[in-house]
Amino acid sequence: MENETRKSENAVSAVFRKPWMSIVWFVFVLLVLYYPGFTIQEKLGMVGLAITELMILAMALIPIFISKQKLSDVFPVKKPAFRHVIGVVLLWIGAFLVVMVVNIISFSLFPEPMRQMNEVMGKTFSSVSVIASILIVSVMPAICEEALHRGYIQSTMRGIRRDWVVVLIMGVLFGVFHMYPLRFAGTALLGAVLSYIMIKTRNIIYPAFMHLIHNLVPILIAFWLYGDGAEVSTTGDISSGQAGNLLVIGSVVLVSCVAPLLIAGGASLLRKKIRAEEDPEGKKEWNRKKLRVIIVAVFLSGVLFIGGMVMVFIGSLSGMTLQVSEQFSLTRASDPKEYAVEVKAEGKYLLQYDLETDKGLLVFEMFDESGERQTFFFADKVFGNKTLDLDAGTHTIRISVMDEDMKSFCAENGIEYVQDNFADLTLPANENDPVQIRVTMTMIMTG
Repeated sequence: MENETRKSENAVSAVFRKPWMSIVWFVFVLLVLYYPGFTIQEKLGMVGLAITELMILAMALIPIFISKQKLSDVFPVKKPAFRHVIGVVLLWIGAFLVVMVVNIISFSLFPEPMRQMNEVMGKTFSSVSVIASILIVSVMPAICEEALHRGYIQSTMRGIRRDWVVVLIMGVLFGVFHMYPLRFAGTALLGAVLSYIMIKTRNIIYPAFMHLIHNLVPILIAFWLYGDGAEVSTTGDISSGQAGNLLVIGSVVLVSCVAPLLIAGGASLLRKKIRAEEDPEGKKEWNRKKLRVIIVAVFLSGVLFIGGMVMVFIGSLSGMTLQVSEQFSLTRASDPKEYAVEVKAEGKYLLQYDLETDKGLLVFEMFDESGERQTFFFADKVFGNKTLDLDAGTHTIRISVMDEDMKSFCAENGIEYVQDNFADLTLPANENDPVQIRVTMTMIMTG
């Protein structure tokens, strides 16, 4: 009886080491995340997200214990090599650029669903402090999600001889796992790269590290630019207003032209070194493969570069409404600086701006032909973009220096006056003291 029980246990353990069983378990994990997991996130926000990450970790460990595998076999950990770390960073940068292109295409095809999805994610991520965001959005997924994907699931696929088959399967699973159909392609690509890194290094530290920096960098940038309350996206997204414009799409494609070279270089650094004196034939074969990879990477980079340039050129001819880059000085007593913007057709326009003053605060306003103000803000240094719904006609952008009585200015414009916000501000000495202002602006039609 005892032998039969042991045989039964061994049979169950063996089943949980099979690739097909890891897929079945993956489907079970999805069901758990979709029903109780989403409910927890909806009710608890970021705390709920942290709980679901812990659920993922638990569901990664359960089949490992059932299959009686050693944790060291499923989660191989070795001392990181500098060469491999650089390779992972290059792969991440290359993959991130490709994901940006994929996502901007998704935005262009499905702008409204992507915008709504980004708003929900952004509000969730911005509901906690930067430290909590880093822990929940960056550190926990790097541990918990990698334990499931590059840990348990990929460990069951070691019997598959062709690496590209494993990379393809794991990429698809990673894309499905995130349950955002419009982001499937980009997420699947990231999953494929993470799995490739795991195959080549047999060290789970590397995919976990890439997963961490992929989620961490956008968080740090968002909080650095906007502080607490910043809306964060960890998928290389572009706003829906930008995505609809050929000029912006072309710019992203142009930047991404280095991605094939980065990916090829990163992959090369992950491969085991072959010494000519130890294996001369193997070294020659590797050099031939490397040359083929370089040729393909250069070709793809060239295609992206030329394609990006063509899109930028066409976009700049067809959609540019305003382009300004200059420096000038104003005083409190002088007339504002004005720019006439000729809008030929009603539609959505993307205003991109980069403004800076050496002292005091500049006031940015935009008016339509009837004098109604369409957008307004003030700052000493600011850059960003706004999507505006504009009617055909002549619109006016007006830049001025804020009056000394900031409290009254805030009251007139319906803004709460908080004295601490102006505590470190250097003000003009008097109403005739020149204020140096730098302005860079573009406006393009997006739809």
